[in-house]
Amino acid sequence: MTRQPLLKSLEVALNGRRDGAQDARLLLCRALNITCEELFAHPETRVSFFQSIRARSFATRRQKNEPIAYILQYREFLGREFLVNRNVLIPRPETEVIVNLVKNEKPFDLVLDIGTGSGALAITLALETNARVIATDISRRALRVAKKNAKTLGAGVIFRRCSLLSRIRKSDIQGVLRTLIVANLPYLTDETLAASPNEVKDYEPHLALVSDNNDGLDIYRSLLKQICERRAEFGKELVVLCEIDPGQKDIVPLLSSPDSGEGFAQSVCIYNDLSGNARVIRMEL
Repeated sequence: MTRQPLLKSLEVALNGRRDGAQDARLLLCRALNITCEELFAHPETRVSFFQSIRARSFATRRQKNEPIAYILQYREFLGREFLVNRNVLIPRPETEVIVNLVKNEKPFDLVLDIGTGSGALAITLALETNARVIATDISRRALRVAKKNAKTLGAGVIFRRCSLLSRIRKSDIQGVLRTLIVANLPYLTDETLAASPNEVKDYEPHLALVSDNNDGLDIYRSLLKQICERRAEFGKELVVLCEIDPGQKDIVPLLSSPDSGEGFAQSVCIYNDLSGNARVIRMEL
């Protein structure tokens, strides 16, 4: 069999899915270890039996709603390819808002990425700013993925396995005048996860998705508490950028109000993603 009829058979198998034809092309290219340009340039090239089996197995996985990023083992984030697997969340365009906001800020001396996952945020900020970047995650397996991405992309990020800020040392912060903390922490409840697409609830890591069954913000409460307890260590200026669910836009500012018990933010702003949904909270503390 040649590439063209195999591609057609994959397109038929994925015909009921949105973007099925595009998925078929990407999966075939992955199975053959070629680019899409090469596929289109040489559709007549013969495919081995094992390559055919591999391509069809990829299509079967996609039919079962496995995210295509996990099958391909990469996802693009702001023009760079990041290794992903089922130990990390798949980077999403919504998170790009954080990077774009940072680019419009005054330069930071230190960036702390809390809950780094695949490392997409930390690595991108390390490569696109002059700041020193430290990234933390509670998952050993997620950190393995993040370290591989940093090595592949040539980013000098320091990784620490810990919960939130627990292994950020005074020596890491000493002498810093302007600090940025970015966080894309779990912010779902079991109820909101149950209402999520099958690709999310059946495949992406529960640990990275669900915070609590209160309002989904308990882990952010813990982070803000730790930040406020250590506020004097972070230098003169401290900015915090947190990704949230749009439905939490009215709750999050209350966490940093004078009556919250978590600390008081000097200013709180909400920024929308490209779809117009509230996505990132910016706080100065």
